[in-house]
Amino acid sequence: EMRRDWLQARGIKYLFVIPPDKHSVYPEYLPDWLKDSGATSKVQHLVDYLKAHSTVEVLDLRPALIEAKQQRVTYLQTDTHWNQFGGFVAYRALMQALARQMPGLEPLPLDTYEWKPKPSPAGDLNRLKNTTDSAIEPHRLEAIPLKPLAELEKVYDPVRLPQKGIKDIWPFFTLNTNASGRAMVFHDSFACSWYLLLGQHFKDVFYIWQYEWNRQLIEREKPDVVIDEMLERYVNQQDPAV
Repeated sequence: EMRRDWLQARGIKYLFVIPPDKHSVYPEYLPDWLKDSGATSKVQHLVDYLKAHSTVEVLDLRPALIEAKQQRVTYLQTDTHWNQFGGFVAYRALMQALARQMPGLEPLPLDTYEWKPKPSPAGDLNRLKNTTDSAIEPHRLEAIPLKPLAELEKVYDPVRLPQKGIKDIWPFFTLNTNASGRAMVFHDSFACSWYLLLGQHFKDVFYIWQYEWNRQLIEREKPDVVIDEMLERYVNQQDPAV
C-alpha cells in the first residue's frame, strides 16, 4: 500500500505479481513425507486479505498455472522455474490484470507460438543435489512464433541505468519503436521469461533484477506502470517498507 500510494501520487499505476513455487502447482509430486497439509498458505492469506481490505492490485498466478497444466506441462522437471509455456501463461494473466487498470492492453493469443521440445542440461534442482550426473531436462520448450512479432532492441545504458555486479542481471530496457507507453519491472529470475513478451505492448520496458525500489530511477523515467514480481517463497522474507 505504501508503494501503491507513492506511485499514485506521481500518476503511476501499480501491480504486485506472485508466481507460485512449483509445489504449489504440482503438489501431487511431493513425496509422502512432505504432503500438503491442506492448510491455507501464507501467500493465500495475504492475497485474501488484500482483496478484502485493500485496493492494491495483486495477481496470484497459481490459478492460471494450475488450469494451464491440464493442457501442457508448465514447470521444468529438474529446475524450480516454470518452462517457456508456463512463463507465457503467466504473461497472459499479467496482461489481463494490467488491462483492468490500462484499458486497451491485450495479451498475445495462445496460438502465437508452436511449442517444441528442446531437451537441455538439467537445471537448478540438479545443482542443489550436488550431483555431477549428465541429467537432461525433458520439459524445456522452444517457442516458435507462428505470426510476425515486433523485434525488440535490448538496451544496456550505463548512464540511465546503474550497472554493477554480474552482467547477466544488469538493469536494461527493451525498446519497441512501434509501441507507446512505459513499464518498469522489479523482479527475480521468474520474470526473465517475459523479456520478449511485455515489450510487444510498450515502447520501453525496464527490467530491474531486485526487489528494492530505485525511486530516483522511477521518478526520472516516469513509467506508466510499475510491476513488482516476487516469487512465492520470497514474499515472506521481504521487508515491505523497503
